[in-house]
Amino acid sequence: MVRRLAVIVFLACAAGALPAQAQERGTVLTPKQRERERKAMSAYAATRYQEALDLYADLYADFHDPLYLRNIGRCHQKLRHPDEAIASFEEYLSKYKRLSAAEIDEVQGWIAEMKELRKAMAPPPPPVAEPAPAPAPVVTPAPAPPPVVAPAPVAPPVLVQPAREEPPRNIGVRRAGIGLLIAGAALAVAGGVLEAAAWSKFRSADNGACRNTVQGCDKAADIVDQRALISKIFFATGAAAGLTGGALILFFPVTEPGRGVAGLGARAALAF
Repeated sequence: MVRRLAVIVFLACAAGALPAQAQERGTVLTPKQRERERKAMSAYAATRYQEALDLYADLYADFHDPLYLRNIGRCHQKLRHPDEAIASFEEYLSKYKRLSAAEIDEVQGWIAEMKELRKAMAPPPPPVAEPAPAPAPVVTPAPAPPPVVAPAPVAPPVLVQPAREEPPRNIGVRRAGIGLLIAGAALAVAGGVLEAAAWSKFRSADNGACRNTVQGCDKAADIVDQRALISKIFFATGAAAGLTGGALILFFPVTEPGRGVAGLGARAALAF
């Protein structure tokens, strides 16, 4: 046992101070926790810093003793992990409030040491490339001016009077004829609808009112007579309008200028 302790002390002197243990702060340890601390301290003393780091990280995860943060930082310090070491040391100072001034100064010294290591490990800035010299400007000779050519004499414009177009003949008469035809057809359709409605009214009255009272039949007959008279007027007016419109279209055809009845007769004579 004495020989084993001497080996640990020797390795500690070679590798630096041993990490602190929880029992040094008055913490009551279980046998299992004490055995795990002993393994972590032995790994640290034997310079197996990664193994010691894993053991101390497991101890902190299980028992949340801030003292393990100090030991984790020391392992990172030996492994030259400046960022992880600084983070562990700063968390240790923030969580462990019973440190003496000397202990705080010691941890602050480790933090400063890791910051210097981080600065030394930072990659050098890339070299600044010198700008390439600007190419010499290319001077392009100015083009020669084009020869001056006298413009050819321009003849004065000849004003041509556009031919006057005459509107087709009898276009208004034809439109009137078409309108009369449409009006005649509409009057005839209206007369037919009125006649059909009158007879429908009469049949309805014959099937209903006439079976009960004579006055109902007389009234229905009067309505039929009145509507029949109106429908006859519509028919007569529509027939007259249609005949008039057809006559206008037939006897007053639309012709272009110079192509009336006389023109048609002259062309027919020339054809024979």
